[in-house]
Amino acid sequence: MNSSGLAGTETDKLVAGPMFIVTSGLAVITVGTNALILVTFACQKRLWTYTNYYIINMTVADLLAGAVVMPIRSMTILYNGWPFGSVKGVIFLAVHNTCVGVSVLGVLVITIDRYIATLHPIQHYSGRTKRIAALVNTFTWIIPFVFWLFFNVVWYLLDPTGETIPNGLPRSNFTRTVALSLLTFCIRFALPFSLILILYIRVLVEINARVTKTHSNIAHKKDTFRKRAMEGDRVSEESKSSVRCISSDILTRKKEKSENNIRARSFGNQCSAASKHGNLRGGGRESMSTSDSSFGGKHDRVQGVVRGQSTAEGRKALKTLSFIILVFAITWLPIAFSVICYTMFPHVYKQMNDAFGFSDKARWISYTNSLFNPVAYTMAQPLIRQTIVNIFCLRVICRDVKKRNEGK
Repeated sequence: MNSSGLAGTETDKLVAGPMFIVTSGLAVITVGTNALILVTFACQKRLWTYTNYYIINMTVADLLAGAVVMPIRSMTILYNGWPFGSVKGVIFLAVHNTCVGVSVLGVLVITIDRYIATLHPIQHYSGRTKRIAALVNTFTWIIPFVFWLFFNVVWYLLDPTGETIPNGLPRSNFTRTVALSLLTFCIRFALPFSLILILYIRVLVEINARVTKTHSNIAHKKDTFRKRAMEGDRVSEESKSSVRCISSDILTRKKEKSENNIRARSFGNQCSAASKHGNLRGGGRESMSTSDSSFGGKHDRVQGVVRGQSTAEGRKALKTLSFIILVFAITWLPIAFSVICYTMFPHVYKQMNDAFGFSDKARWISYTNSLFNPVAYTMAQPLIRQTIVNIFCLRVICRDVKKRNEGK
């Protein structure tokens, strides 16, 4: 019996070593990528926009997750349990849940901001200041910190469970009942993700509707301008034909009239002068009308281009959010499946945990959200990519040194 337990312990140690190296390496990479994003923002002032303030806030939360949560969590793999006591365990869980909450609220805030900017642009642009962004970022930290301080730490200190979860951490009070576990899951993930998805789809529908409307307006204005041009050419041809007919008729009459009939010739000259004067006035009006039509068409085309550029900017701004939501959904789906199995199919949950530690692996997959978020920012914003290249090529440092030397 002892030998089999010893064998099991030796096996656990053989598995724990490589897993600890992998998870520690994951933590180091997470810290490095998020620190690089912060350095990028520090070096490139053009990145300090209103929307990017929210990205900086998420980057700080992801950096804290990589520097604190992931290394401490990896210690449970190395020691095959939690060696630091129950009180420190619930404090760690509170810090862990706070970092996760800030990340989730950060995605929700960016989605709401993009929703307001798309559907209510006037209100958005009148109220988008960096002070408001900083205030919103502050609340994304205060709300989860206060919530988990009472829900994790205070509740446990008032009513200790005395139980542990498979990785050795103390069991939180809210996980002792299925109803509270499901409610906590809804607050942490299900409700925010549902709201994010609904707002994101609403923004996509609105942008696609604007693009379709813009294209149809441009096509309609082109057709209208083309019809006006054709009508102007037709009227111009009719005017020229009328002038030629009248001139020919006047010449014929002049030849037929007698030189001795002064009144008839005088009357013919007056008619000729009146006809020419009327045609010249009509031609001037047509010319002005054609010019006005040309100016109006040109003005409409300029407005169409401006609307098209505005729509393109909206779609470009949405690109960052699309990458963030995609990463968020992929990395959080395993832990969502784990919670659903725990609440609805406990036997299946226990079998998966006993077989290959599913809940712990799902937790680590959710941690990779902090790693892939910086990748999403880099893929979505070309200026971040260019600044990172400049940093690695030491162009930014050389430029700063040159400025200092010029100042001296």
